[in-house]
Amino acid sequence: MKKTLLYLILLFSVHFLVAQAYVPFPTSNASWKESVGCSIFDISIVDDTIINGLTYHTLVAHEKELHPVGNPPNCHPLGSFTMHYNLYFGAFRNDSVNKKVWFVPPGDTLDTLLYDFNLSVGDTLPIGYKYDPSVNRLFQDTITVVAIDSVNLGGVWRKRYALRHCPISGFNDIYIIEGIGSTQSLLENYYSCNYSNLLGVECTKENGVTIYPNSSYQCNVIVGLETTEIKKQEVKLYPNPTNGSIFITEHEQLERIQLFNIQGKLIKEIQPNRSSETVLNIEGSPGIYLIRLRMVDGSVTSSKVVKQ
Repeated sequence: MKKTLLYLILLFSVHFLVAQAYVPFPTSNASWKESVGCSIFDISIVDDTIINGLTYHTLVAHEKELHPVGNPPNCHPLGSFTMHYNLYFGAFRNDSVNKKVWFVPPGDTLDTLLYDFNLSVGDTLPIGYKYDPSVNRLFQDTITVVAIDSVNLGGVWRKRYALRHCPISGFNDIYIIEGIGSTQSLLENYYSCNYSNLLGVECTKENGVTIYPNSSYQCNVIVGLETTEIKKQEVKLYPNPTNGSIFITEHEQLERIQLFNIQGKLIKEIQPNRSSETVLNIEGSPGIYLIRLRMVDGSVTSSKVVKQ
C-alpha cells in the first residue's frame, strides 16, 4: 500500500511538472531589487523598443552606491552613499516557444542568451550573457542543474531550477525561477562561490505587488537623500519632442552631459555651461535618445527624449 501511494505521488509530481505552463518574464510594471557588492539597485521595465525588427523591453535602474568604511572596508547600509538615477541596463525579449529570454546589453545591437528554462536535471548551463566558462567563476567552470521543482509565487506556479555552482561545502545552490530570473542577480554573471553574499536579489514586484520572495514581503524602493536636493533646483530639458536641439537649463552642480542612443551607445559628451543654458544638438536619425546628466557630487539622472 505504501509503495503504491509513493508511486502515485511521484507520478502526479512528474505529470504536474510536465503539464505546467511556462511563465515568461513580465513585459511591463515590474521591478527587481538586488545587491551587487557595495551597490543596491532598483531595476525596472520602462518601455518597449525595436532592435533589428524585434520588440524588446528596456531596463532602467536607480543605484544606491554605499561608501566603504573601516579596515577592511565594509559597506554599511546606514552609512554615506551616492545615488545614480535612470541608468540604462539594456533590453530583453521573451522567446516563450523555446522557454528562453534574450538580452541586448548597453552599447550593443546583438542579443545573447540571458536565461534558458528548457533544461533538465543533469544539464550544464548553456553559454550566455550571465555564464561563460572562459571567464573566471572561482573554482568551477561548469554550472549544473541538480533539481527542478515548482513554487507558487504571485498566485502562479513557476518552475524553479537549482544550479550547483560551488564545489566547497557551505555555499547554497543558485536558483533560477520562471518569470523572475536568478535569485543571485537579474543580469550579473553567475559566481561559483558567492563570498560574503556579494550578490543577491532581495525582492521582485509586478503591478505594485511583491512576487518574490513572497507577497507579504515589503519590497521598498531605495531612496536617496540627493533626491531632495535635485528637486530644489531641477535641471530642465526642452523641447521634447524636438527637431534636433535640446536646451538644458543652467545648474551650478551640473558637471557633464552625455547623449546615448536607445541601445545605450554613447554618441556625444559635452561640458555644460553652468551660468546659462546649454544647447545639445542631436545629429542622428529620428528616434528615442537618452540624455544623462552627471552632477559634481557623482549623482546621475537621465531623461528620455524623442527626435522627430
